[in-house]
Amino acid sequence: MSSMGGATCPRLCAVATATARTRGDNLSARPINSEGWSVASLSEENGDWAMGSGAWNVRRVWGWLFAAFVLLVFAPAKAQAAGTIAVDEAFASANIGDHADVFIAPKGTDPQGIAAVRALPFAPSTGLNLGFREEVVWLRVPIDVRLARPEPLFLIFHYTNLDDLSLFLEQPDGSVLEQSSGDRLALSDRPVKSHELGFRFFPQPGRSTAYVRVKSESSLRLRSTLFTGASYVEAEAHERTILGIYAGFGILIVLYNLFVFFSTGDFNFLRYCLLIGMYVGVDLAIRGLTSFYLYPDSPTLANIIVPDAMFPTLSVGPGSRSAFSVRDRARAVSSRSFPASTASVRSSRGCSSSGR
Repeated sequence: MSSMGGATCPRLCAVATATARTRGDNLSARPINSEGWSVASLSEENGDWAMGSGAWNVRRVWGWLFAAFVLLVFAPAKAQAAGTIAVDEAFASANIGDHADVFIAPKGTDPQGIAAVRALPFAPSTGLNLGFREEVVWLRVPIDVRLARPEPLFLIFHYTNLDDLSLFLEQPDGSVLEQSSGDRLALSDRPVKSHELGFRFFPQPGRSTAYVRVKSESSLRLRSTLFTGASYVEAEAHERTILGIYAGFGILIVLYNLFVFFSTGDFNFLRYCLLIGMYVGVDLAIRGLTSFYLYPDSPTLANIIVPDAMFPTLSVGPGSRSAFSVRDRARAVSSRSFPASTASVRSSRGCSSSGR
C-alpha cells in the first residue's frame, strides 16, 4: 500500500501543477534532487512568491538599468556655448535654454543700468531649473532679426509663479526697450495677457540682445520659449485645449462621486470629491489658470492661494486612504487572489513528504 501511495504521489503532484497552470497561477514544477519535486509556492510568512535564480537574475538586470537611468538623469549637464537665435521667415519658436547665457549675482548685489549688465561675466547655461535662490539671476539671449517686415515676438516663461521679471532689449540702434512682468503684477499691467508670464516686443532688424532679470521667492524654474506671433497663438490654443480637457475630466469625476454620495449617503465619496477637487484646483492654480479666470486683478490673492491650498490638499490624501480602508481591503483581496494555487501547493507538499 505504501509503495502504491509512493508511486501515486508524483502523479498527483503533476496533476495539481497542471491544474494550477491552466488557472494562470504561474506555478512551475521542476526536479531539484532525488528526493522529490519542488514547486514554486507562496511563502507562509509574508505571502510573496518564492524567487528562483532566474528571477533573481532578471531583478539584477533591472537594478543595473535603473542605476544607469539615475546616472543619466542626475549627471551634471555639460555647458554649451550659446548660439544666436536667427529670426527669419521660417522661424517659429526656439527654446531659450539652448541659447541663453546665465549670471547669478552674488547675494546682496543687484547690477543696475544696461552698461553694468552688459559687463557681467555671463556663462553658458547648463539648465534653467535653478531651484530656490535669494540671488538675482540674469539671462542673456542674442537675437538676430532677418524679417522683411516687423513682426512681434513673444518671450514666454512657462512657470507662472515667478515674482519679478524684467526685460531689457538692447537694439541695433543703441536704444533699450524695458518691460516688466511677474505674478506680483495684475493681469492688466502685464505685457502679455495670458495665464503665463512673458513679454511682447517688436525688435528692430539686425542683432539685438535681450537681458532678463529674474528675482523670486519661489522656485526659479526658468523654462522659456521665444515665439513668433502666429506660433504663439497656435501653442496657446493647443495648451488651453489640453488643460480644458484635464479640468473637464476632474469636474466629471467630482460630479459623479457627488451623485453616488447623494444616492448612497456614504461620506467616503464626499471625501473623494474633496480630494479630487483640491488636487485639480491646486494644479490649475500653479499653472496660473485660476488667477487668470477668477481673480485676474488680484495678484495678492493669487500669491496666497497657491501655498495655503497645498497643505490641506496634501493632508487629505492620507486621510482618504484610511477612509476607504485600503489596508483592510488589500488584505482581503490578497487572501482571495490565489486560493486554488495555495491548495495545489499544499497538496503537492503533502505528496512529496509522503513519497519520501
